[in-house]
Amino acid sequence: MEKGVRTLELDFSVWGCVPPMYTFPHYLLKHLCDDHIPIQGPCACIGLKSLKVLNFICVNVAGEVLEYFLSNCTVLEQLLVCESPSLNDLRVVGSSVALKYLLIQDCSNIKSIEIYDAKLISFIYKGEHMNLLLRNVPLLVEVSICMPSHKDRIEVAFAQLSCCLSQLKILKLNHIGSCKRNRVQHYKKDSKPSKAFLLIILL
Repeated sequence: MEKGVRTLELDFSVWGCVPPMYTFPHYLLKHLCDDHIPIQGPCACIGLKSLKVLNFICVNVAGEVLEYFLSNCTVLEQLLVCESPSLNDLRVVGSSVALKYLLIQDCSNIKSIEIYDAKLISFIYKGEHMNLLLRNVPLLVEVSICMPSHKDRIEVAFAQLSCCLSQLKILKLNHIGSCKRNRVQHYKKDSKPSKAFLLIILL
């Protein structure tokens, strides 16, 4: 990465996402940055300052590691995490974070995702029920949420998206079980979405 790699992808799905899975070494970033190369500022090592796309697939990666990348990689725009049992919580916080596209999929132990004061444009989530906290995300226009095991996911989704519902142009929700179309119409009417608002129910 000394030459300034823009895309970093760790994909171990070819061996199947079953234990034991590869664990991203937590110490690696600090070791490489602090012990070998003097740091004058964020990402002054290993070419991380050029990283724009970061994908973890079938890799155990903790939220602290992801947040390190987000805080220190000043041009990182896309983050994808798929099937990472180690991911419990994730915070995307601060206007200095460049992230625009976030996709979290099938991370079985995730409990919460916090997105505050961020430049995020698109957020896609597929997995079990988790707590989504959003605040001051003026650029967010696309949200996709799939919670197949949560019977009230439509109500939860709209409650957690209430701060930005009127600005969304694309909203996709998985729809099965007790979630009824008339409830969707009720939320749509009360929230007064923009003219560009598009609601898609996936059967």
